[in-house]
Amino acid sequence: MRALLLQDGLVTEAQLAAWAQESLIGTCGHQRRVTRFGELFPVDMSKCTLNLAMGRPAHLSSVSIKNPFTWKFRPQFFGKALVAFERSPLPEHSGKRIVVMRVHKLLEGPLPHPHGAAYPQLDSCRPVEGELVATRVQRGPKLWAHDIDKQSSQHTGRWHHALREIWDRDDVSTLIGVDS
Repeated sequence: MRALLLQDGLVTEAQLAAWAQESLIGTCGHQRRVTRFGELFPVDMSKCTLNLAMGRPAHLSSVSIKNPFTWKFRPQFFGKALVAFERSPLPEHSGKRIVVMRVHKLLEGPLPHPHGAAYPQLDSCRPVEGELVATRVQRGPKLWAHDIDKQSSQHTGRWHHALREIWDRDDVSTLIGVDS
């Protein structure tokens, strides 16, 4: 996998070395760290939740996010992918603080899960390399997007606050040229 990631230009030797060092000193158990936009993390599409350690590097929160490749907590696909959170590039989100998720690399699959095989509209939610993640809702596909300024019961959890911290930190690091 290491060679494939390097060959496809998805990571650098320096990133791999940093990740190896992080794994030696611990990363909140088995969770993947996400401290800035564009950091790749693996997703198993057959799992119902994504377990991540998110936020500022010195203050990570253990979070669980509903896997966008599931519907009603049922897997829709078998497969694995490398994804990343990013600021929405869509014109309809201009001026808003909307976080989206992009598929950077499909590692396995995706193959339809038996739970999802009965739904012909599932193909419209099939993950595609380079594309934003679409999730299935009652009426069909919908872009996975999270408004970090929205106030509701769904937007009060640790993962919501962690995404806000990442957004705010990314604003500051971009302005002052911090690369850590």
